[in-house]
Amino acid sequence: MKIYSVPRWNSSKNANFFNMKPLHIDSFIYGLYRLSAVVPEKWLFSQYRPERPNAIMCHVHHFTFNAFAENTYILHDNSHEAIIIDPGCQDPWEQDRVSKYLQDNALVPKYILLTHGHIDHVLGLAWCKSKFSLKAAIHPEDDATFRAVSVIAPNYGYPKYEAGTIDDSLAEGQVFKFGNTELEVIHVPGHSPGHVAFLCKADSFIIGGDVLFRGSIGRWDFPGGSKEVLINSIRKKLYTLPEKLGHDVKVYPGHGPETTIKFEMANNPYVKA
Repeated sequence: MKIYSVPRWNSSKNANFFNMKPLHIDSFIYGLYRLSAVVPEKWLFSQYRPERPNAIMCHVHHFTFNAFAENTYILHDNSHEAIIIDPGCQDPWEQDRVSKYLQDNALVPKYILLTHGHIDHVLGLAWCKSKFSLKAAIHPEDDATFRAVSVIAPNYGYPKYEAGTIDDSLAEGQVFKFGNTELEVIHVPGHSPGHVAFLCKADSFIIGGDVLFRGSIGRWDFPGGSKEVLINSIRKKLYTLPEKLGHDVKVYPGHGPETTIKFEMANNPYVKA
């Protein structure tokens, strides 16, 4: 598989700032967030993966952070290199959990990847970059979405939000490598213009962000969102993966419990196969 180097981010690009209405946390998501405080994490996020021909190489660990019950992920393999995806760790106690997990498992974080630029997925970006001296990457079509967070953060109850910086850009088909693991970038717009997912073919899973949830799909009523585009992304980019790979694919979403592509194809009330 050809490995593409990540192009440099153009920090001089102008951003279109816009006002966004505060998010309303779905009752199911909020209920899950409250439940996760008293139910063992492993009951909600098991380590099961669909059957596949290869042995497990990459370990996926999640945290549920901030008022939006956002899932932050740390991926690592036997090389002890790791990446952080969608750092939502704004509060010190959340940041301590990230540091402790990395330290307890002797992991060396190498990079930060963002599925998209909404506030709940970037609240801990500045801290992660400073704490671990990391670079971060996002799809360029989500540049304006990310930059707008600095403007709207106080409206969401985060007056002390510190904006991180973006170093590199992501593009459809790029393969990002850390340790012995490869992640393919898949552009799946609709929730936001530059939303991407990260597919690990060897271990049959995808970090899906806010596109496809268990029994639901992402919101499309934010600036730059589109229901038609979102459904098209799910049908053409995600629902085609089992046939392409020859087996089911596990989905680790930006909120709520994990699911699989085949389960959603058969049961998702918003987008069925």
